[in-house]
Amino acid sequence: MISRFDIGVSAGKGLIAIEGEDNDNIAFSNSWLGQQQLNSDLCGLVRVEGDSMVPTIPDGSLALVHAPEMYALHEGIYAFSRNGEAFIKRLIPSDFDEEGRPRTIAIVADNRSYPVQVVSNEELLAIRIAGRIRAVISRF
Repeated sequence: MISRFDIGVSAGKGLIAIEGEDNDNIAFSNSWLGQQQLNSDLCGLVRVEGDSMVPTIPDGSLALVHAPEMYALHEGIYAFSRNGEAFIKRLIPSDFDEEGRPRTIAIVADNRSYPVQVVSNEELLAIRIAGRIRAVISRF
């Protein structure tokens, strides 16, 4: 069982980040979780609101957030907060320091009508990654 939290994250211009309460649980098979190398206790489902990640993640989808992946050391789609707003976007790290940490991260929407944002230096400190998106549940 994976908890579904009654919060939304923006695939658009941003939502105010709020602490969510468990809303309910959704069952996933143990074999699928094992194949994906996921522990249900370290995952959560959040509602996606907006169109910036279309066609990859449609508006109204549920995104499976894997909490242990809270550093953008590799390109991926992440749930994160920035300046008090919650987002789901593709993060592309670059310009790594000698310890392997990125000095720059591009925040990219899969919907090309949204501009790419590039953050570096002190701006990186404003990004708090909740986890990497590992699966999406959506309607046709």
